[in-house]
Amino acid sequence: FWASRANTTVHTGIDIMLDGQGGRNASALVIYQPGRTSFSEDVARDLADGICKSGYRVRITTVNPELSDDLSGYDLVVFSSPVYMGACSPLIEDYVKSIRNYGKAEVAFCATGMLESAPELEAVEQWFSAHPLKKIGKISKQMYLDEENCARNWGQEIAGE
Repeated sequence: FWASRANTTVHTGIDIMLDGQGGRNASALVIYQPGRTSFSEDVARDLADGICKSGYRVRITTVNPELSDDLSGYDLVVFSSPVYMGACSPLIEDYVKSIRNYGKAEVAFCATGMLESAPELEAVEQWFSAHPLKKIGKISKQMYLDEENCARNWGQEIAGE
């Protein structure tokens, strides 16, 4: 019960901007669902840091009522969700399904969780049937502990660096 509630709690007031390094005129949006621990937020911030190091201006936020359904102003959109009881956040899912315009943005999805296996990503791919994903994957807690920069590297990879 406590785990599934973590994936359905709306968090507001989280809106962080990072200025890109390297002079690229591009913007990215990282939307994540916080979990029961800081792990999901840590991964989201590290993903954003990697994207920022590739020259993007990055906005980090959570799914909340103020988030627009028009993402055409971004060059890259990354979703990140913790996995509880074999599923990603229904808040992220509902938001993804409500988006009416991605414009030319490339889209990626990163799940976070304790287990390295990722059967939940099959369901996530279906959320994006109308807009193909540039990358989809999972960062496990053990991977994050073993590879210090794995999330930053993932961010740089999807940013094209």
